[in-house]
Amino acid sequence: MSARDDRPVPSIRPVSAEDPDALHFAQALHDEMVIRYEDPDPCGGPGPLDPRARWLVLCDDSGGAIGLGAVQPLVHTVANAAGDEGEIKRVFIAEHARGHGASHLLMAALETAALDAGWVRLRLETGLRQPEALALYARNGWEPIPAYGQYKDSPDSRCFAKDLRGTQS
Repeated sequence: MSARDDRPVPSIRPVSAEDPDALHFAQALHDEMVIRYEDPDPCGGPGPLDPRARWLVLCDDSGGAIGLGAVQPLVHTVANAAGDEGEIKRVFIAEHARGHGASHLLMAALETAALDAGWVRLRLETGLRQPEALALYARNGWEPIPAYGQYKDSPDSRCFAKDLRGTQS
């Protein structure tokens, strides 16, 4: 999945929330969280995001979908949020594609989509039982922040932010 292992770089495909791959991976993420958190509805289900959300599907070199992510305006979660803030949602990489850098590519594409939408600062939430996600965000320059919005009182939540100004050339 990266130049260091000589595999082709995956591609990114913008999709709608109703795209079959988006629906599949949103459900797969939900199912994995049910197992990790031993909770039948750990994240409120794979329900809809803000209609302005930008959905991206990550595809392998054959065009097969291997991951999903979305970025939406933060005001969907935090009513008084600044108009130039966004939120990363629904990041998921299929198990067979993990460990090869796909998540880094997807996060970079989501950051670019956020900038294209006019969002210069991003937030996200993940959980303590997702050590891979915690490591991913730390390695990619995301800073821990206090929990926000619906996550404010969740002891399992960990929230991060990243300022995108000056990160793109």
